[in-house]
Amino acid sequence: MTSAERLDALLGGGDALLGGGYASLDAQPTAARARWVVLLLFAIASATNQVAWIAFAPVRDETGRAYRVGAGLVDALSIVFMVTYLPLAAPATWLLAERGLRPGVLAGAVLTALGCAVRALSLASERGATGSYRLLLLGQTVASCGQPFLLNAPPVLAAAWFPPSERATADAAASVAATVGSALGMLAPLLFPAVPALLRAEAIGAVSVAALLVLLFPAAPRVPPSVAASSSRLPLRASLAHVLRARGWWPLLAAFALPLGAFNALATLVDGVVSPYGFGPEAASAFGGIVVGAGLAGSAIVATLADRWRAHRPLLRACFGVALPAGVLLPLALRTRAFSAVALAMALVGGSMMPILPLSYELAAECTYPAPEALTAGLLMAAGSVVGIATTLAGGACLAAGQVVPALCANAACIAFGLAGALAFDGDLHRLNAEGDAATATAPVGAGARAAVAPKMGTGDAAVVRASESATKL
Repeated sequence: MTSAERLDALLGGGDALLGGGYASLDAQPTAARARWVVLLLFAIASATNQVAWIAFAPVRDETGRAYRVGAGLVDALSIVFMVTYLPLAAPATWLLAERGLRPGVLAGAVLTALGCAVRALSLASERGATGSYRLLLLGQTVASCGQPFLLNAPPVLAAAWFPPSERATADAAASVAATVGSALGMLAPLLFPAVPALLRAEAIGAVSVAALLVLLFPAAPRVPPSVAASSSRLPLRASLAHVLRARGWWPLLAAFALPLGAFNALATLVDGVVSPYGFGPEAASAFGGIVVGAGLAGSAIVATLADRWRAHRPLLRACFGVALPAGVLLPLALRTRAFSAVALAMALVGGSMMPILPLSYELAAECTYPAPEALTAGLLMAAGSVVGIATTLAGGACLAAGQVVPALCANAACIAFGLAGALAFDGDLHRLNAEGDAATATAPVGAGARAAVAPKMGTGDAAVVRASESATKL
């Protein structure tokens, strides 16, 4: 039995497909029932990879003692995820764009499982043994190789499985899954305070997730959910030139990469940021959970509004309007040494910065259509990784010198420059406009036109058609 057949059996019907493409391109766009299950499976895989990334941030000192290495080498375990992304972004983009979602997602899940298994072998016992840092770094590097295949996939999954009225929500859920994984990684030491037990638990989880995806994760629905999903796309080489010339691309790149780099640096160095103010590893883990909890709420609200109003650009600017004051507030809150003040600042940071990721993914897909979504996601994430490496190294150097405030001010500066990019963005809604034109062209003329489109596409897509017919810009 194939993975699609297993998934269909669980759902009580058949609308998933194991092969590399849609079974029917001529049928009216229809949303598959399996789309939410597919999204859940992907979210679990993405979260698992990010658990591996952030695993050592909340137990920075404990890891150093277990492996007898300094804080810089412990930070390298997180930085390696950003470093390996750069050379692997192109292969991941090619695999997702040319071979489809299933091969890319399985590659990410399997590499994560293999890396976590190697990490678990680096420290044999919980007492009296010094771990092999080289083996630990090897396992972390292998797990990091799975990250590009998963981080580049959210807009691909949203476009392949979801109708226009749900794309922003699906993209947000798939993107936020990575940050949920980061939060789980920050909270994991509360359940497994010893480093060896932590590594074993994460290895078991990662291997189980990879096996689940191999069994159940399908390639595509039998019928495409939208006109854009079934339309032909530019070849990758031509797409690259098209993307780099697209109106609004460069400001959007800045608006995405700068806050993402700042956010990743804060997540990596959170223990070192809060510990000088009297907060221990438990508090650092709690702050990580607060960031993600607020980010989930913010992403859900913003994605719902984006799907309903098609107001991606104003929503992006609004997120920055909250993120910048939050970045300024954080060092002031830390100086109070009050848990509630720091928790409030962290909540504002998470609630405003996390929605920037899916909004940027969707805006990039819109302003560069018909380029593949995997390409724009890969370019955005590559730029974010470069900024993340720079900000993490600079922040780590500041913390080593006992200078927490300069590190946080640098993060706030990244947000400010990102806001400038968001204000300058003026891209067009090419994808939604194309879908609106196609729906109008195929529908009967007159008052029944939209009614003819809505039953198959879903009630929310009629609103998309109306917005696409009248809007030429975001």
